[in-house]
Amino acid sequence: MASQYIPPPLPRRFDISEMAQEAAERAGIEFRSGYALTTARRSLELLQIEWANRGLNLWCIERWESPILAALPNQLTLPADTVDILDAFLETPASYNGSLGGSVVWLSRAGLGDAPTLYRTLTPSRPNTYFVHRTVEPPTVEFAPSFRADDLTPYVFVCWRLRYMRNLQPGGTDIPEMPSRFMPAMIAGLAYKLALKSKDTSRVAMLKSLYEEEFDLASQEDRDRASVRLLPERSYY
Repeated sequence: MASQYIPPPLPRRFDISEMAQEAAERAGIEFRSGYALTTARRSLELLQIEWANRGLNLWCIERWESPILAALPNQLTLPADTVDILDAFLETPASYNGSLGGSVVWLSRAGLGDAPTLYRTLTPSRPNTYFVHRTVEPPTVEFAPSFRADDLTPYVFVCWRLRYMRNLQPGGTDIPEMPSRFMPAMIAGLAYKLALKSKDTSRVAMLKSLYEEEFDLASQEDRDRASVRLLPERSYY
């Protein structure tokens, strides 16, 4: 009789209070009062924003879609927690009876320098380009060329967006939204942030170095592993 496979336990994920206590010990800070937990949670939230700015958080990449008609404004409002758009296309449902039914049109992204002239020179038609307005809140996406006013095709805008990590809940029992493999980097970063706010800053340089080391180790592991093949160019004369 074959033995039953028992999956190994998942790595432990620490809550806010455990992360704060571990970080405080590294920073040489006595962790006792309720305010210590409050300031640690605030530092964790700032770290989450910092990681979004570093372009990390593959676990925060998700598909988002929204229907769009030519009769609507030539701009869509993105969810407020959107950091950026990584890729996008226009899709028409397969059930659409028109000639475009079931088609996909990939969109290229316009840069900040191209956007002002791009929208003024193109005749309205089906868009092939988009531009992200990274405003304070919420961000928007604009299309070029603009949709024709008489085009009633039921387009669906589909994109892969990078969003912020979810906010931490009050108290110390919440667990940050991240894989277990990033816990060491987050604790190391929290220890560095707490040391910056302490009276004794003698450990700041050492903790910053450890934080960058842990972060680099985690970010090198959390990368896209798509196959890449490079072929030499052949020229015939």
